[in-house]
Amino acid sequence: MLHDAGLDAGEAALAEAMAEGFPVRLIGTFQGLVTCAIDEPLDAVMKRPDAQPFDQLPVIDGERIVGLFRRRALDQSPTAKGCVRDAYERLDETMLIAADAGILGFLLGAKQHPCRLILDGERITGLVSKSDLQKLPVRSLLFHIVTHLELAMAAWIRRHFPNDAVWLGVLTKSRRQAVEARYLGLAEARLAVDLLTATMFADKRAVILRTAALPKSRKRAQADFEAIEALRDAVAHIGDYALSQEAADRTIDTVGLTRSWIEALRGLEVDPTAPRLRAAGDARPPTFPGRSDAPPDHRPRPRS
Repeated sequence: MLHDAGLDAGEAALAEAMAEGFPVRLIGTFQGLVTCAIDEPLDAVMKRPDAQPFDQLPVIDGERIVGLFRRRALDQSPTAKGCVRDAYERLDETMLIAADAGILGFLLGAKQHPCRLILDGERITGLVSKSDLQKLPVRSLLFHIVTHLELAMAAWIRRHFPNDAVWLGVLTKSRRQAVEARYLGLAEARLAVDLLTATMFADKRAVILRTAALPKSRKRAQADFEAIEALRDAVAHIGDYALSQEAADRTIDTVGLTRSWIEALRGLEVDPTAPRLRAAGDARPPTFPGRSDAPPDHRPRPRS
């Protein structure tokens, strides 16, 4: 049970520490912030080359930022009449986020508030938007969240199936063979703790989907876990997960799903009527003859 030690007891403290360890100031834009003046003509702002990459521009009145100009609202009207004063959104609390606020909080609210002005002390000093979700600190945070889920999945399996033979019997023959082969490789390198350490995310997912009393349909739960695994792969393999608005929104939704499954696993019970579980009930654990580093359940018993 080495990997489970303190997992439940430390989850809240760990989540808080991670939120504090990844503040918004790590991903915001502070230097070279592109702005527009409150009396600047709209058609001039729409044609400015430096403003083309941005959907939102902070609005400056004198030396103060007083709101946001949403360029997207006028994308179809590049010759709009009037000035920024006539079209910008005046500053309110929903536009602000503290520089020391957690990235996770910004991420989870980014569909409703895709752009926030960063408040450092009493001054607005920068801007953070959904486009910043592709940055390295966010990638690190996402990896932590998905790893947290995978540890919770492993803890659930260990808690409910202390006999490895049962959860192994839920997997297909090819997946069982792959787990056992991977375990032998880890044991050779002195890295094996038990058979569960040799499973992939997809193996743990399969065990849970086939044995747990799920809070939603198996089809929907499987879609959730497949989306989470796709995000994990994109993060781990330096893939893109937030380059477009649509991709960023999928990432935000998937982070929400991940957190909801971490919570659900704490109270999830086994479904005793699960067909795969009944079929695996009489399975015997695999043995690894001659291996002194095999886990206790797998060591050959001495002959009497």
